Parts: sequence; C-alpha cells; structure tokens
Amino acid sequence: MPAIRIAAARDGVRLVLAGLVLLSAGALVGALAGERFFAIDPCILCLYQRIPYVIVAAVATVALVLRLSPGLRQVAIFVCALVLIAGAALASYS
Repeated sequence: MPAIRIAAARDGVRLVLAGLVLLSAGALVGALAGERFFAIDPCILCLYQRIPYVIVAAVATVALVLRLSPGLRQVAIFVCALVLIAGAALASYS
C-alpha cells in the first residue's frame, strides 16, 4: 500500500507542474494573441507582468524534464508559488 501512495504523490506533483506549465504558457499566448489579433498595445507594466509567467513556465518545465526527487519537485512548486505571489504584487501596483 505505501508504494501506491508514493506513486500517487509523485503523479500529483508532476500533474501540478504540468498544470503550471500549461497555465503560464496559456497566459503568455493569450497576451501575445491580444497584441497580434486584436491590436492591443501593452503598457510597460503589462510587459513586466509577463516575466513571472516566463519564470514559472521555465522552472516547472525544468522540474518536469529533469530527473528530480519528489521533494525537489515540491520545492520547484513552492518557488513557482512565490514567483506568482510576486507577480500578483506587481499587478496590484497599478
């Protein structure tokens, strides 16, 4: 039974990382689509708000691709959470 729980925990962590990659990439694609297809010119703050999504996508992708322990993958999720909180703080600046 413990082996099943450990495997499920690994899959859950990998699923969270994959979700972070997809959501971050989706936010960036949505912003770029707004620029290209709807002729929305972003302000400088809007451009700065994309940086956390790039960082989250990069960290989550690296954590998924490399053979890391589940503990290090959880650290990567924590780092992504901190980056997203900093991005929310940046967004509330306006």
